[in-house]
Amino acid sequence: MDRATRGPVIVSGLLAVAAFAVLVVPSIISSGKGPAVLMLLGGVLVLVGGLVAVVRMQRSSAGGGASSPVTCKIDDCAQYMPSHREVEQFTAKAVKKTALRLSRDGFDPKNPATWGLDLGTLVPTRHALMLDFESCIFVVAGMRRGKSQAFAIPWTLDGPGAVIVTSNKIDVYRETSVLRRRAGHREWLFDLQDLTGSGAPEIRFDPFEMITDLETAMQAAGHFVSSVQKKGATAHSYFDNAGVRILAAYMLAASLIGGDLLHVARWLDKPRETLAAEILIEYGFSDLGSQVKARNQLDPRQQEGFFDPARMFIEAVVNPKFARWVVPEERGVIARHPETGKHIVKDVKDSRPVFKAAEFVRSTDTLYALSQHGEGSPAPLVTALVGIVIETARTVANREQGGRLKRPIIAILDEVANICRLKGLPNMMSYCGSIGVVLAPILQSKTQGENIWGDEFTAAWNSANAVAYLGGNRDDELEREISARIGDQDKTRENKSYSSGSTNYSENTSREPIMPPELVGELPKGRGILLASGCRPVVIAPSMAYQSKRAGEIDAAKKEYDASHRVRANDLEDNTEGERKAA
Repeated sequence: MDRATRGPVIVSGLLAVAAFAVLVVPSIISSGKGPAVLMLLGGVLVLVGGLVAVVRMQRSSAGGGASSPVTCKIDDCAQYMPSHREVEQFTAKAVKKTALRLSRDGFDPKNPATWGLDLGTLVPTRHALMLDFESCIFVVAGMRRGKSQAFAIPWTLDGPGAVIVTSNKIDVYRETSVLRRRAGHREWLFDLQDLTGSGAPEIRFDPFEMITDLETAMQAAGHFVSSVQKKGATAHSYFDNAGVRILAAYMLAASLIGGDLLHVARWLDKPRETLAAEILIEYGFSDLGSQVKARNQLDPRQQEGFFDPARMFIEAVVNPKFARWVVPEERGVIARHPETGKHIVKDVKDSRPVFKAAEFVRSTDTLYALSQHGEGSPAPLVTALVGIVIETARTVANREQGGRLKRPIIAILDEVANICRLKGLPNMMSYCGSIGVVLAPILQSKTQGENIWGDEFTAAWNSANAVAYLGGNRDDELEREISARIGDQDKTRENKSYSSGSTNYSENTSREPIMPPELVGELPKGRGILLASGCRPVVIAPSMAYQSKRAGEIDAAKKEYDASHRVRANDLEDNTEGERKAA
């Protein structure tokens, strides 16, 4: 029985018991059948007690556990907030209707996971709420607010098409990878810092895949640029930097000959070397090649303004630990083609499968991109990977009927402001839903997004299809914003006064916030606030993975993952010890 019908059925059962007790029991008593009456009444009491217990369990499950005083306050506020009719576009019925209209591959009228993403239930009516596959959503959650259990894990498991997950921890990977693989979804693990303990990379990513000209090279370079921007700077201030054009030109040159990012890094380390310029001219990019050659011939002090920023943008590639994820096992050598005389890279060898974005966006595969942030972080490579996949998805969608992908892509971008600073994220939020890419950036606060993307983020936030707020951060401005969007109510207070030995009563009515900012700031676990375009906010109870119907399955898969990785960790230790002894 689903959430939407369970409550009414229980209420109907209680009413039936009450009617039975009122209408039938008196007639039995009048017949003089005393013992039978006692047994009957005992049975009725047991039945009533059982139904009451079920009601309590129902309430508990809808709220994520026992109700705290703060939870009760939040739920009391919800009584004065919109009903399910006012957020109709998020109801299961409306989302299913949208999915039916889109009529994409994988749609199953009996499986809600193929209609959209589960947002939880509406408080207090417990109507199921969902996000359709034409929409994008911001998730704002402080530390340890259950964002993975509420959204990241269920959305990863339920994704009907390709799924992208970024994170600086292994929790989502640990609880979903086994089940996704078991369901037939191929896995691509991009774990640059070996957070999972999986060892050497088993795949390779080619960041030049989308590059065909200077424009696409600038797009690819832009993803590296935005990932290393300083706090408070916008993506555009870096994108306009002259170093970006040099980086893009060198990336284009390397892609033309079948090279890799290490070729780019080596050329940038030798600003006076003209090989990249010669390659561009050979392959028909004469004007760009001439511009690059002019930079090669500048005074060394002048060259610093062009080449130093470009080197900084791809600094992570110089680290051999990270480079092995984006360069072949045997990189080959630069030589001349025997017939055309043009430069090429020959004798490239790699036994690993190469991640192809164009194939991924048409698949039902899972891409996990894991990295921590900080000094020397490989986050630029994560950003480039995800950015190139989304750019490729847009290109592929434009060629499909209706301008949409045949299956939706779910992109759960946890720690997006730290490890996946996509330069065009605000703009992507405006168009990705329409092409079948459901973006779900997860931020710690609204301020975090504004610090990275500036006014463009604010505009994207204000026009977003949905924002799921789980609390756990001290953002006074956001708390005031949410309180204001929830609105006010008339509150009547009774005043009592004494005069001449008598008591006088009067009433005073005033407009007060339904949910004051300080109460928004106290939002407890198990509750969230859904802000959506076109309607006032509502309180939701997210469907936590550990309480879902798949909880046992997830727990078993997690144990299977832990067991296999302990074995793998032991193997790695044995291999390392063997290498140490051999040395």
